[in-house]
Amino acid sequence: MPALKNYREQDSGRAFSLFPLVGLSLGVMMASCALWLHGHLPHDLIAAIVLLLWILLSGGLHLDGLGDSADGWLAGANTERTLEIMKDPRSGSAAVIIIGATLLIKFAALNNIIAEQQWWAIALAPMFARALALSLFLTTPYVSPKGIAEQFLQYADRTHMRLAVAAATLITLFFLELHAALWAIGLCLGLFLALRHLMIRRLGGTTGDTSGALIEWTEAAFLIGCLLFTA
Repeated sequence: MPALKNYREQDSGRAFSLFPLVGLSLGVMMASCALWLHGHLPHDLIAAIVLLLWILLSGGLHLDGLGDSADGWLAGANTERTLEIMKDPRSGSAAVIIIGATLLIKFAALNNIIAEQQWWAIALAPMFARALALSLFLTTPYVSPKGIAEQFLQYADRTHMRLAVAAATLITLFFLELHAALWAIGLCLGLFLALRHLMIRRLGGTTGDTSGALIEWTEAAFLIGCLLFTA
């Protein structure tokens, strides 16, 4: 993307509602890679390449949030201690375990998605996950002072965010087979409600790290939902 001249803090807020579009762009690149390699390499090797591309394109940002969240949840006895641990740049055993397990699930799901040639599932998973992250910020207090999302939220247009969530849902329903779309959306919404409940109970709201964890797990859940009852 081109660099903005005379960047202002308000630009962060204007960009917030475009996050699902960013996810769709990433997804299309990954799906195109999988489609191009299909027929030339085994499915599991393509899945590994696509997963690596997924990590590289996102910079591992949401995996970092997932790891920080896991460390905080394991070792934090209260809200203050949990937030303190989540801000620690070091990774504990919980972070390593949960990141490894999540990547393993994504790899297995991608392997089957590629075998089923469900290219749109790969393209739409990052988009829908980011749409649910917007839903999280719309419905949940932000409790991390001076966190990465503070400027985004301060200047964000809530109406545009809601429209982005609605557009992502409609795109999912339009491009996926109906049963796959309904299962994927339903599984992701169930996960969203469960994780949001845990965030409110432990932290009183969400942070950038927990939203990153939500994105990672929603992406995995979306792929799994597209595979339900396909056999």
